[in-house]
Amino acid sequence: MSTEWAEIAFAQATVELDTFSSIEEPSREGEPMSKRSFPSYRLYKDKAGEWRWSFGASNGNTIAVSSEGYKKRADCLRGIEIMQTSADVSIFDEEEASKEA
Repeated sequence: MSTEWAEIAFAQATVELDTFSSIEEPSREGEPMSKRSFPSYRLYKDKAGEWRWSFGASNGNTIAVSSEGYKKRADCLRGIEIMQTSADVSIFDEEEASKEA
């Protein structure tokens, strides 16, 4: 992975996380780190009682969150499955696309 590509990917992830910063993930304070290995997905219920997921990187930082709440746990798990299979999905870089136009 080139440094430029990594910087673009990081910038995009930062923008997406800022977009969803209003989504409150329940505190993990007091949760022993030994219970969860990283990287991993975390499944939890939000304040509205809906299921959500977050993805923790190998350093334990949350780098992605579900953009919606799910009424059914199974639907939330399906959202995780979709993310897990999207490794080969292309990246659309708006800045590069605007240069080509």
